[in-house]
Amino acid sequence: MTDTLTDTSEAKRTALGTLLIERGYIDQGQLDEALRRSAENGERLGEVIVNLGWASEDDLAKVRPE
Repeated sequence: MTDTLTDTSEAKRTALGTLLIERGYIDQGQLDEALRRSAENGERLGEVIVNLGWASEDDLAKVRPE
């Protein structure tokens, strides 16, 4: 059951990353780095991206998947 929850969470994180790439906020290299850092420290993907200065909280709100 835990694997299912992890898979769903990872899918949402990837979806957010994909949307950010599609809208031009970050590139694939930045997404890969943010996903790596997120996995290492447990921060949410959006928090990592904002903390690195690659997008603002407002940017994330505009593209956040439902």
